[in-house]
Amino acid sequence: MHRKDTQIEYLSLQKASELCSYSQEYLSLRARQGKLKAIKLGRNWVTTKHWLDEYVDNADLYQNGRDKSPRQSSLPEPPENLPAELFSGEELTGSPRDEHGAGDVYHPPSPFAAFRFGIAVIAIVLLLSFGMAFGKDTWYELGRELADSFQDLGDWR
Repeated sequence: MHRKDTQIEYLSLQKASELCSYSQEYLSLRARQGKLKAIKLGRNWVTTKHWLDEYVDNADLYQNGRDKSPRQSSLPEPPENLPAELFSGEELTGSPRDEHGAGDVYHPPSPFAAFRFGIAVIAIVLLLSFGMAFGKDTWYELGRELADSFQDLGDWR
């Protein structure tokens, strides 16, 4: 019986880089990632001419967009119930409210919101300035006078 010579001829990645347009470092990276079929002999990666041609063909298909693998499938369409109109400034109307009472109707901010904020800031500044101007003793006296006034109202019957 004759034994068929099945000795595989391995190429170093340096030699393989001369046969294709990829550098030795890139082929080494792809071998470590498992994208290029290769084995490690000692500390060096080696591949075969067949494995290299297979990788280059697949890479060319991928780059030219002819690879119809699931990796390149287009993104699915968003669901119809997403409030995409909110981002373009349109207002949603006629949507039913959910069980918690919240609806998906967009309400633009009130023009008086800035006015209310301004009034609150002015009130805080006035209170702080009066507190510094009159001191805490004046506030204590005011509190005592108000307490006495409420006491008098309670005794008034």
